[in-house]
Amino acid sequence: MRAATAQSLALSGKLSESEAAFHDLIAECERTLGTDHDFTLHNRVLFAHALSWHNKFSEAQREMQAVLKVDEHKRGAEDSITLSVRGEIASFLLLEGKGKEAATEFRDILKILDRTAGPEHRATVAVRTNYASCLESLGRWEDAEKELKAIIPIAEKFYGMDNDETLRCRDLLAGAWRGQKKFQEAEAESRAVLAIRLKKLGPEHINTLVSQNNLTDMLIAQDKYKEAQQQALEVFTMLQEKKHPLNPEVIRLHGNIALCLQKTGQTELAKRMAKRVVEESQHIFGPQHAMTKQYEKQKEEIDAGK
Repeated sequence: MRAATAQSLALSGKLSESEAAFHDLIAECERTLGTDHDFTLHNRVLFAHALSWHNKFSEAQREMQAVLKVDEHKRGAEDSITLSVRGEIASFLLLEGKGKEAATEFRDILKILDRTAGPEHRATVAVRTNYASCLESLGRWEDAEKELKAIIPIAEKFYGMDNDETLRCRDLLAGAWRGQKKFQEAEAESRAVLAIRLKKLGPEHINTLVSQNNLTDMLIAQDKYKEAQQQALEVFTMLQEKKHPLNPEVIRLHGNIALCLQKTGQTELAKRMAKRVVEESQHIFGPQHAMTKQYEKQKEEIDAGK
């Protein structure tokens, strides 16, 4: 319950309160259960994720490295749980924009997992999914598609058809198809995933926002700017009414709106939204982050009327 409260604080943008709650919880666990107890380690992992949601990747990695050190001593370097922790650390590298480093780490982990746990183990599936995401970030669409087509039947078997891990794989597959300009398959898959997430998670959930943005990206890639704009503005209005906290997916939504406004001839509105996106990205990611640089480039192009 206390961990869930701390997570909720992080998701609502109250990071300092979340950090304090996690620090108190972890300190109590260490005092009463020990530093190497599974529940203590679990809460440290949750804390690392909360930090990553606010782009505090260095702090998140330090937390996970501490967990990894304990797990290596307690379970061994080739245990599936230990390797899952290594996979989480590689995911943080990917979020920082260090795709090549992350890909190398994912491959090393998968070699061990395939040998020790097998290709159908949950840990193997989770790491392989993150590896596929990494491949997409590097523009290796066909390689990502191959990985995902192998993963999805296993994910459906272990997690279920509408489980979010399975849906994440399907969302990534739609992205791999989009990258190869297989738009018909990609859009159909993207809409199917979004429909399930809307029904199961609701419109405000972060994973639903990911699917909303993925569908908007899909429409933009096909030059369907009016439909994409309508889709994005409906989500934007809902988030404004709910006073939803700023996060990377909200910024991504705003960036899509700026692009659609520009493409549909609403130049002044597009310029204002593009400026807002840069400011939001600087606040969340920092001025030197790759995403901020990408949004700055978008703003320059919109200002120049490109």
